[in-house]
Amino acid sequence: MKKTQQILGLPVIEISSGNKLGTVAGIVVNPNQRKVECLLLDRVNWFSEMRALPYEAVLGVGEFAVTILNGSDVFPVSSKAELVSILDKNIQVVKAGVMTRSGKFIGTVSEYVVDEQSGKIMGCEVVAEDGGGLVVPGEKVLTYGSKFLVIEDGYEGYMVKELSQTKSDVVVIESVKPTRSAEARDKKPASDPVEVFESRQRQYLAGKKATKKITGTGGQVIVDQGEVITEEIIEKALSVDKYIELTMNVTD
Repeated sequence: MKKTQQILGLPVIEISSGNKLGTVAGIVVNPNQRKVECLLLDRVNWFSEMRALPYEAVLGVGEFAVTILNGSDVFPVSSKAELVSILDKNIQVVKAGVMTRSGKFIGTVSEYVVDEQSGKIMGCEVVAEDGGGLVVPGEKVLTYGSKFLVIEDGYEGYMVKELSQTKSDVVVIESVKPTRSAEARDKKPASDPVEVFESRQRQYLAGKKATKKITGTGGQVIVDQGEVITEEIIEKALSVDKYIELTMNVTD
């Protein structure tokens, strides 16, 4: 199993030639199939379109690289209507809120784990309200939405501390029942995984150049083509739900 932070930033290597085709810049989740649909690759140059690699074409996800057999499997994002449709749903697993079917808020997703062979989401790491960390097994997630994950009720019985892989499936290591003491409520965790992830994303964007002009509602300009991405631009994009579009349209 792999966490997304173990995949992002890896070079993509075509094993038939040994050539590097790009670097993994994003991960697209198919909310209906509950798995990784494709990997987004960085641009060849500032004026080119972002490219996608179907996860089914991935041979392996190692410590140092993602390997594929043939570079022809990589395609421009806009050339596949199905992929564009998924991107339009703006599914962001990391930073999504987690809510039970009956409406109880549990926490926020800080990371998720995928099976590197199939791309199936095996579990989502959740930062609970008291700052503790738990994992929701993938089979307990009912819905992957743009703002929230909806999970089955009775989470006290199935949320776990960690997942472990066997040859046949993923098994629970230790079930835990979340608690929320007064001391825990007042104590802020030393390192919030959500904040760490957001910080890494901002570091990736800052200093890059926009490959297209991005506007918000009413024609408000978020960033002009060729403009260097700053913290102010990132904040603007977040405030009008243009963050995903921004991340897909930058280059070095």
